[in-house]
Amino acid sequence: MSNGNVVSIYAIANRGYSLMKFFILTLAFLIAAPAVANDSRFIVKGFFCAAQSDAVEFIKEKRYGGHGNQIMAAEAVNKRLGEFTCAYYKPAYAVKLHHLTLQEESEYYIIGGYMFYPEKIVRWREEAAIVYDRGYENSL
Repeated sequence: MSNGNVVSIYAIANRGYSLMKFFILTLAFLIAAPAVANDSRFIVKGFFCAAQSDAVEFIKEKRYGGHGNQIMAAEAVNKRLGEFTCAYYKPAYAVKLHHLTLQEESEYYIIGGYMFYPEKIVRWREEAAIVYDRGYENSL
C-alpha cells in the first residue's frame, strides 16, 4: 500500500487508525502550526501612520508644531494631507518588521514598521529622533 515515502490514507486506516482520528490529528496540526510561526507577535499601542513620510511629518509636527499633545499633532498632519493617515491604535497584535533611518538636514529619524494582525496592514511610528545642533558642528 505504500509507494516509497508516500503512505496512502488507506494504509494508515488498515494499521488500526481510523480515518476520523487521522483527519482530526491532521486538522489539529494545521491549526497549531501557524501559532508556532507567529511567536514574534506582541501587543503595541500608540500613534501610527500609514506611510513612512507621514510618520516623519507627525514627528516634526509633534516636535515643532507647537501642539500640546500627540492627538493635535496627528490631526494637523491628517488635515494637511487631506486624508486620515495618522491615528491612535488601541492595544493590538503586531509584528515588528524593521527600522528605517531617515535624514533631513541635521535631523535623523528612526521609524519602525509594524504589521498589524489580523488585518495584515503595515503602519509606521517613531522609534527615535536625533537632532544635531548645527552650531556645535561648526565649532569643531
